[in-house]
Amino acid sequence: MSHTLLCVMDTNSDPVYSRNVVEFVAVANEFCKYAEHASELKGDELLKILQRILPYVSESLSFTTT
Repeated sequence: MSHTLLCVMDTNSDPVYSRNVVEFVAVANEFCKYAEHASELKGDELLKILQRILPYVSESLSFTTT
C-alpha cells in the first residue's frame, strides 16, 4: 500500500490565491499566449485581440496594487 502526502494550504490566508491575483495571472497568460505568436497573425487580427485583452490587464493590475 502506498501512502501519498497531501499538502493542504490555507488558501483563505494566502494572498497568492486571492481572486485578484488569480485573475491577473489568467489575463497575463492570455496576453503572453498571443504575444508569443504575434508574428503568425495579421496586424488587424492581432490588434483586435489586444484591444480585447489589454483592458483586462489594466483592470487586474489596478486590483493587485491596492
